[in-house]
Amino acid sequence: MYNNTTCRFVNKHSLESPVECYKLTIVGVYCIILFVFSTFFNIVLLWTFIKNKSLRISINLFIIALAIFNLCGTLIELPFIILSNLYCKWIFGKNVCIITAYIMYFIGCTSIYLMAAISFERFYIIYKPLRIRSLNMKTNLIIIFVCSLNGLMWATFPLIGWSHYSLEGDMTSCSVEWKERTTNVSSYNITIFSVVYLIPFLLILISNTKIILIVS
Repeated sequence: MYNNTTCRFVNKHSLESPVECYKLTIVGVYCIILFVFSTFFNIVLLWTFIKNKSLRISINLFIIALAIFNLCGTLIELPFIILSNLYCKWIFGKNVCIITAYIMYFIGCTSIYLMAAISFERFYIIYKPLRIRSLNMKTNLIIIFVCSLNGLMWATFPLIGWSHYSLEGDMTSCSVEWKERTTNVSSYNITIFSVVYLIPFLLILISNTKIILIVS
């Protein structure tokens, strides 16, 4: 009874990672390299669009938006993961865990929708080249807004009671809860897998397959 009662008051956000420290250090170094390259190439890409006005057209809006989201994800999330892996545990407390997981999940969901939108747009341009004018700046901005709104919606559900954010298995990063087998958590994970991963993946797969068939 004593042990069970004591465990209830253990702050898991201060526990050491179950993974060997040297392995986490390797992950931390890898994340540093990833941080440098991701920051550099996304900034270069955005700078290219800024400097070349001819590239700032409606069909490139999705790529610009995706680069912005990727850059934000790199700058916001990776520093926390890098430091936690180097310290071999999560060192930022519960609130920062929830905030970073929420932001990254929003960015991740939105990015998946944007990649699906890019694939469909490229297919639409090849399939109906005479209707390319219908893909104007306003239309694509609305699509980007809808993708962002969907990402925000799915990321917000765990904050209001449908599943929740928690430390992942290595105890050095945070995300949506995956391990629990309660109805609340399982129903959210199944829905997320279907709506945020499977459907966009099928759209990307079908669009690119049809592009290959049309071109060939």
